[in-house]
Order: sequence, then C-alpha cells, then structure tokens
Amino acid sequence: MNSTDATPKTIRRFRLFCILLCILYFIVTCVGIVALTVPPEKFSLDKTSATLFGVLFVFIGPLFFFFAFVGLHMPKRPGAWTFNRFLLFLGISSIILMPLALMLLTAWVKPDVLAWYRIE
Repeated sequence: MNSTDATPKTIRRFRLFCILLCILYFIVTCVGIVALTVPPEKFSLDKTSATLFGVLFVFIGPLFFFFAFVGLHMPKRPGAWTFNRFLLFLGISSIILMPLALMLLTAWVKPDVLAWYRIE
C-alpha cells in the first residue's frame, strides 16, 4: 500500500471540521431567519438593524455552508488543498472552531497531507 493511499489523520479531522462548519453556518442561517421574522423589540433592536442583521445572516449562512460542503467533497488535487486551507482560515473567525482550525492549519503543511493532495 502506498503512503498516499491511506487517509492521514489530519484529513479525517478536516472532514469533521467541515461538518462542524456546515452545522455552524446552518445555525447562522436560522438565526438570520429568526431575526427577519421575530419582532425586533425582542432583540432590543430597531427595525432597520434587525432587518440588516437578518438579511446579512441569511445571505452569508448558506454561502459559507456551501463552501464547507464543497470542501468536504473535494478531490485529491492541489487546488483542493488551497480551497480547504481557505476554509481553515474561515474557521479561525469562529471562536468555537478556532482551536480545531489552528491545530489543522499547523498540520496542513506537513508532508503526509501534501502527499495526499499530490503536492510535491
């Protein structure tokens, strides 16, 4: 068995990270929908702020969910390594996923991950 055939632990952890990122951005989308449907007084916001907040979350949530979902299913190619690295940087913006994203970023440039993505 070739060393590039086995899936490195870092890749398995990255897949878990993508699943968590999908869950996070699904929740962001739901919060945006709630912000648009619930009266703004419940959030102690004026109508304009609640609408802007809701629209922003409803736009960004599905977009980033899509990115994370695509990253989960990317093939073993150098371009996928770059796209998935972008997802790791995106994960740093979330305090919940920051520790996992930083751990994965440090392992992302190791030879076993590079070999798995066929980067020389």
